Amino acid sequence: ADDGVTVTVEKSDWQSYRVSYVHPIATGQLTGYLFTLGGSTFVDLMPVRGQDPGVFKIAAHEPIRLKIDDDTLTVAPLSYDWFARMLDAHTAPADLSLVRTERDQLVATAGSEQLRAWLRARPALDQVFGPAATFTKERPLS
Repeated sequence: ADDGVTVTVEKSDWQSYRVSYVHPIATGQLTGYLFTLGGSTFVDLMPVRGQDPGVFKIAAHEPIRLKIDDDTLTVAPLSYDWFARMLDAHTAPADLSLVRTERDQLVATAGSEQLRAWLRARPALDQVFGPAATFTKERPLS
């Protein structure tokens, strides 16, 4: 509510979710797949195929850590600042190939197993995740 963001999550095809968001500077739809690693729950978000990716300028996957408590969802995306510091200091994780695009975006590439192992090794309070956002489920008006 503080940032004026609304997210709607609906079941979609092939065990996926359709994630629609309205943000003061952008709106769009994403496809999400839930998965768990090392006791943590993640959603793999990507632009819906065939649509303009909007703020997702590169049609890529974005793993986001989730914490679900009753009617509250806390999401923690990967931290751009953490990855930028690692890239600038030449200390980026060896198992992730990290590059900066001409628009100053950061892209990490790895095979599925390398990425899973890297995410599984992240502790609960790891700086690799940026500031968390909390969403509260709205109840229908009676």
